Amino acid sequence: LKRRILVIYDGIHYDALAFTFDPNLPEELDLTQFSPKDEMIIQRAQQLCDQQHRSRKFTDTSNFTLRCLVCQEGLKGQAEAQQHAQQTGHQNFAEY
Repeated sequence: LKRRILVIYDGIHYDALAFTFDPNLPEELDLTQFSPKDEMIIQRAQQLCDQQHRSRKFTDTSNFTLRCLVCQEGLKGQAEAQQHAQQTGHQNFAEY
């Protein structure tokens, strides 16, 4: 029996797509595997991604703002964080 799983990438990490029948039910009852023939789930996943993108529910890694938690320097984007890490050896950052 072939099954399909879907993941959504927000610019930083991946999350498994889960379908819930009722948000009040336990997460264990969510569907996370789907038939490869179920085109409706693909359409619904695309709608969700479009909605999330319009709502800016993603991380723009080239423009997000970070702070080095070692020296408190403010940085913009992944490139600046990587450069800072290479120059200082600091590797602890937080988005703000």
